[in-house]
Amino acid sequence: MRALSLHRLKQVLHYDPASGVFCWAENRKKCTKGAVAGSVRADGYVLIRIDYQRYYAHRLAWLYMTGEWPAQEIDHADGNPSNNVWSNLRAASPTQNMQNRPTQRNNRTGLKGVRRSSRGFYATIQVDGQYRYLGRFCVRSGSRRKSWGRLCHRPSAAAWVCSAPVSLPISQSRMQPFRPLRALRSSL
Repeated sequence: MRALSLHRLKQVLHYDPASGVFCWAENRKKCTKGAVAGSVRADGYVLIRIDYQRYYAHRLAWLYMTGEWPAQEIDHADGNPSNNVWSNLRAASPTQNMQNRPTQRNNRTGLKGVRRSSRGFYATIQVDGQYRYLGRFCVRSGSRRKSWGRLCHRPSAAAWVCSAPVSLPISQSRMQPFRPLRALRSSL
């Protein structure tokens, strides 16, 4: 299989970096010049067929703008695989790309890395293949869980956690530390 060249790409398609849309630059079978190119898959990614070969639109956008194929993966900063605006695309390692994934459907807490146990909630992250324990919390209201989510999704949170032994200051988490249920019941 021969890789698509930048010259051939610009012959057949025009890319608008502001809108992220590819349009045909020439008339083709079943396609007219100026029509939007590609189709959206069930998972949201846009596929474009050129010379009997299918390509992801975000990878074609990278080739169109930089002049070379991406060395690694291309990440959509906003998490929307259909949004191929140039400012939304960035080169990423597989690890960085996985960090930008949405929460899974079977996630009961609604927060990445937060799990419920019989003694409250606990949080972990995975850095370089190693799980890091962030702490255990007794959460009583949804607003406190949301503040914990803001802390975990902060871009510098991973660097902060990895630079020191893992323990969260109470002032930064804005959550109560874990307390046995007996102590919690007596304070209510």
